[in-house]
Amino acid sequence: MTQALNIAASSLDAATIAMDTVAENVANAETPGYVAESADMEALPAGTNGIGSGVETSVSQNVDTMLETSNWQAQGQLSSLAALQQVLSSVVGLFPLGSAGTSSSTTTSETGIAGELATFWNSWDMIAQDPSSSAARVQTVDDAQAIAVSLNQAATQLAQFGVNTNDELSNQLSEVNSLLQQVAELNGSITQTANPQSANQLEDQLRQVLGTLAQLAGAQVRMQEDGTATVILGGVTVVQATTANTLELESSGTPPQTGIVLATAPGVDVPLAGGSVSGLLSALNVYLPQYQSELDELATSIETAVDSQLAEGYTATGASGATHPLFTGSGAAGISVSETLVAHPTLLAASTTSTPAAAKNNGANAQAMAELATLATGPDSLYRTLVQNIGTDTQSTDSQLSAATAVATQSQAALQSVTGVDVTTELTKLLSYEQMYQASAKLLAIADTAISSLLEAVS
Repeated sequence: MTQALNIAASSLDAATIAMDTVAENVANAETPGYVAESADMEALPAGTNGIGSGVETSVSQNVDTMLETSNWQAQGQLSSLAALQQVLSSVVGLFPLGSAGTSSSTTTSETGIAGELATFWNSWDMIAQDPSSSAARVQTVDDAQAIAVSLNQAATQLAQFGVNTNDELSNQLSEVNSLLQQVAELNGSITQTANPQSANQLEDQLRQVLGTLAQLAGAQVRMQEDGTATVILGGVTVVQATTANTLELESSGTPPQTGIVLATAPGVDVPLAGGSVSGLLSALNVYLPQYQSELDELATSIETAVDSQLAEGYTATGASGATHPLFTGSGAAGISVSETLVAHPTLLAASTTSTPAAAKNNGANAQAMAELATLATGPDSLYRTLVQNIGTDTQSTDSQLSAATAVATQSQAALQSVTGVDVTTELTKLLSYEQMYQASAKLLAIADTAISSLLEAVS
């Protein structure tokens, strides 16, 4: 009879734990990072009489390590592409294609550098038609200044994008360091807690932190048997048990490249394979420098092409155009228009003859300048290449981002189907556990009645 009481009591305990587990699941159905729990019941070994001893109950989390790892990887890849795409989308607005280089008679309705180039070449055509016109020469110098200002501004904005990206990178790395420390602290708390329910709650918090780390830094995680996590970034272990490393940015090389290293061991690179930090690093080290280089090449091409053509001609007084270049300076950030020509547009070398009487009304060199718009390797072609490269990079990133979004959504759904809470399923379980509780209570009552009857019989 005592054994029957023990069996009934363990069954009541099991039903109570199971109903509490259901209540916990339903209460946290919408809690971010919560992992559904299950009441696991196991029959206790039979005694010497061959009769069972009841049931032992524990609470476990519905975790699928493979799905969890796959989801973290997918979220990290998605975040990396999203961060890169955000930077590229900002760059796109700087460089509209317009109609640069389509013809020397292109209209001036286009905007951006493309339209300014078209207007500039067209102004040389106007000089060619009326070499003695001072208004056409003033307009040409003004158009040259517009191109120089646009190149200066584009270079400044690209540089500012780099500064902004670096600042965001620094902020996100600080957040990564904070999260790594949280993982180490949670690891310590999990190993020290003796309450299974509390341990599960701590593991929920741990998994939420790990998910954020995956999004920021593409973290790889190895869950240990004791519920703690070992965090690996780019093949480097950064959290083990209660010890967390600190990361920092390091810039080196020519041109400078920004990387992530261990603060406690300078020089040890941490090459991230995913996460938004990885996307920002790609933008900072690859894409923005490439566009800046191509913009500088464009500025150099404009300066070289225009000044070289001027050197082939003569001013209205017969002086060589080589003594009066239109553009000066270096690169997109430094290019400017000669102050001398701003003050004296008549010094533009529009003629192909040095004879003063004929040079005044000769616009052949101006016509040759206008035809630079059609050069296969000229400034217009370089600008189109720059814009097309930016467009190709953006489209490729957008395409990859779309694919990564689909993968991340599927991965999240697969994981949620295991770890999430289905309220209908939980309520169905609750009915079953209530019936179990009632049956156990009835067994306990029967055993109690039997014992009472025996006691009365022997008294």
